[in-house]
Amino acid sequence: MSELPQYVMFVPQHDGTEQPIQLIDVRVAKQTLGVFTKPDSTPLPKTAKDRRTEHLKYMVDKGITWQKRIDGSKLFTRDRWFSFSTQTKLSIQYGIEAIMDPPDVVTNAFQALYFMTLPHLGVNRYITLGWRMLPHRYQGLGLPNFALEKLGRSVSWLQRHWGVKEWIGVIIRAGFERLQIETAFKVRLEIAGVDVPATRERDRVIMDEVTQVMDRSEWPAVNRVRKHLELFFLSQALFRSGK
Repeated sequence: MSELPQYVMFVPQHDGTEQPIQLIDVRVAKQTLGVFTKPDSTPLPKTAKDRRTEHLKYMVDKGITWQKRIDGSKLFTRDRWFSFSTQTKLSIQYGIEAIMDPPDVVTNAFQALYFMTLPHLGVNRYITLGWRMLPHRYQGLGLPNFALEKLGRSVSWLQRHWGVKEWIGVIIRAGFERLQIETAFKVRLEIAGVDVPATRERDRVIMDEVTQVMDRSEWPAVNRVRKHLELFFLSQALFRSGK
C-alpha cells in the first residue's frame, strides 16, 4: 500500500455528498461480477505444488461446499450426478476464462476435489485420471476437464473479440503487439495473420536467430540488451555492408 498515491479521490453522489474511492493494493484480489481478479495476477503464497489464484480457489471451494452438502443428504446416486451436472458444474465454470493458472495447476486442483467427491457419486475414488475424464461413450465417467474447458472458452473469447473495433479488441491487439516487441520473436496469431513487417528483404528477427545459436540461459540477457538498444531485426544492428 505504500506504493499507492497518498491521497483520496471522491465520487460525487446524487444527494450532493461525496464517497471516497478505496485504494487497494495491486496484489489484493476483489470479486467483480462474480470473478476474483487483481492487477498483478500472482497466485496465492502457497507451496510450489499448490499455487492457485484466488478465483481458482473460489471455484474449487464451490465444489467442496456442494460435496459437504450432499455428504449428509439422502439423495440417490443418480440424483447426486444430476445435481453435479446441472448445477455445480455450471457454477464452477462461471468466469473460468479469467483465471491465469497453468493447466497443470488447474488439473491438480480439481483432481483433489474429485478425490473427495467420487465416493458420494458411487465411484471408487482411486480411479485413474484417464477414466475420470474419458467420455461416457468410451466407458469413462465423463467428468469435466476444467483445464481444457478454460482453454476452449479462452480461444472462443479471443475469436469473438479479435479484430473487432471495440475497446476489448483494441486491448487484445495492443497486448499482442507488445508481446511481439518485448520478446522479439516472430509470433503469429493464426486467427488473423499479424506480423511485424521486415524492413529489408531476407531480414531476420534477432531473437529467432539467438535461439538457434545460443544457449537458453543466455536468451534473457541478450533480450534485455536488445530492448535497451531498441532493436527488433538484424538489419537494425548492421551496416549496409552486412557487418
